Amino acid sequence: MAFDEVFSLPNLVALFGAGATRNPVRPFARHFASRLRACLAAGPARGNHFLSQVLADRDPPGGGADWLQFPPTRATQVIWQRATMDEALACAEGGWHLIHVSNILDWLDPDSASRTLDLAARALAVDGRLIIRQLNSSLDIPALAPGLVWDAGLAARLHAGDRSFFYSGLHVGGRR
Repeated sequence: MAFDEVFSLPNLVALFGAGATRNPVRPFARHFASRLRACLAAGPARGNHFLSQVLADRDPPGGGADWLQFPPTRATQVIWQRATMDEALACAEGGWHLIHVSNILDWLDPDSASRTLDLAARALAVDGRLIIRQLNSSLDIPALAPGLVWDAGLAARLHAGDRSFFYSGLHVGGRR
């Protein structure tokens, strides 16, 4: 199968480093094949630019990411920091309304992931939200963060609408 060749462990390590392949639930070829099948079954596949880029190496008919077509509704101040996630979170006690760590926890051992989640909990504003994607990791993310309250319903709705389709799970947390 082509997925076995493309998503072989040596290829992934060469592209992303050994850390990116830590904690896998199953071989990455099986993970991505399964996620592709789920995406095709859930539809609509024709307008999914992620799917088109993976399978056809181009944007779908009618263009790419739809959100790039929308005019901005208001100017938002974005603060950038060039640092590791833990360094950035350690500098931001209680001030962030949104922290999105994508799937970086997949790359960490459980103790390091727990430390990152603790830092995120301290960095969140009282009404802030933490968004975490989970690719192919065996980490029990909610169990690693007793300082956060998890909104499984919102996470499930967001995950169901996530057209990137690579991720097996999504978690949304807030401060206790």
